[in-house]
Parts: sequence; C-alpha cells; structure tokens
Amino acid sequence: MNLAEARSDFPIVYRRAYLNACSLMPLSNRVVGAVHAQLGDLQLNGRNNSPHRIRFAEERVI
Repeated sequence: MNLAEARSDFPIVYRRAYLNACSLMPLSNRVVGAVHAQLGDLQLNGRNNSPHRIRFAEERVI
C-alpha cells in the first residue's frame, strides 16, 4: 500500500487537514468495517462465536 492508498482509507482527508494525532484519531474505513463485522457477529451469536473472533484477530490483526 502506498501513501495515496493509505490516505484514501481515511475519509476525513477529503474534508480537512487533520493534524492532531495525540487524542481521538479518525478511524480508517478498514477499522470501521472490522468493528461493524465484530458487532454484527456479537449481535447474531453472542459469545458463542468467541473462538472464531479470537482466531480472526490472531490471523489478521496481530
């Protein structure tokens, strides 16, 4: 991924220059998508799907 591709994953860069990196930062589209996927899974399966979520995190996040 080059710099232009990385920037395109943050919608805020199309509206303003975001210079504050020390507090709550804007989330990338990939992060928002991952959070939505996890919340959807929790909504449908509760904690019954925990092994899958742990495996997903270990394979793709860590």
